[in-house]
Amino acid sequence: FRPWRNHLTHPHGHVQLRLGRDGLWYAYESEPGREDWWPRGTPDLDPVGALTGLGAADEP
Repeated sequence: FRPWRNHLTHPHGHVQLRLGRDGLWYAYESEPGREDWWPRGTPDLDPVGALTGLGAADEP
């Protein structure tokens, strides 16, 4: 994941984690090559926990 401000973006650019003002990590997904991001999953204190259920943690 590449950090930028409060975002961590997957190298392939289709999954992003955002740190909210509430201290929780939020997972977002986008179609490859698109700039629209959609919230997915459940916010978590742990960024890995926010990825749970997205399948992104298993990708190379």
